[in-house]
Amino acid sequence: MRNVILYMMMTYDGYIANEQNGLDWSVADPSMEGDDVLTAAWDTAIIGYGGYKELSAYWPTAKEDDPNISASDALFADKINRMKKCVFSTSTHDLSWNNAELVRISDDASIIDAVTTMQKQPGNDIVVYGGVRIAQTLARLDLIDEYLPVIHPVVIGKGKPLFAHGTQYRTLELINVKYNTAGAVRMHYRRAK
Repeated sequence: MRNVILYMMMTYDGYIANEQNGLDWSVADPSMEGDDVLTAAWDTAIIGYGGYKELSAYWPTAKEDDPNISASDALFADKINRMKKCVFSTSTHDLSWNNAELVRISDDASIIDAVTTMQKQPGNDIVVYGGVRIAQTLARLDLIDEYLPVIHPVVIGKGKPLFAHGTQYRTLELINVKYNTAGAVRMHYRRAK
């Protein structure tokens, strides 16, 4: 069965976005390069529709449009443009990004059904890349097998937490830790056995 892996930036005080869903607090640093080895096995992404709108506005043409794109971002552009993108939404939308597929959801049961169906399909691991609500929902429903938060060395005081009210107690096991020169730390956890 395929694992579902949450890969998100987070502030030191536990927020995955500011109150306006922004990431203006994130610290860019190319020394986190090399995660492409870690992420090579991922061939499918779960993205909420809000996250899809933001990601699809930049990544499809990032290498052509951004003359200052870093080597790691260029690798990420190739990867995300190739991979299958399952866009979770409660309403119908036309999706123009290649390999994007709309997954209609209506409640927790439909989300659980969609994710468990994806896990049973052939393929490699599934990554959750974006959207505050989809990340919070999958965490609350205990549908995440592995967590890869990149903790940035900032405290914003208020914003959108990953673990929203209603998340159940669970124990995680640390797999490894990596840090960059800007002080961000990527921790890799999986569900404890």
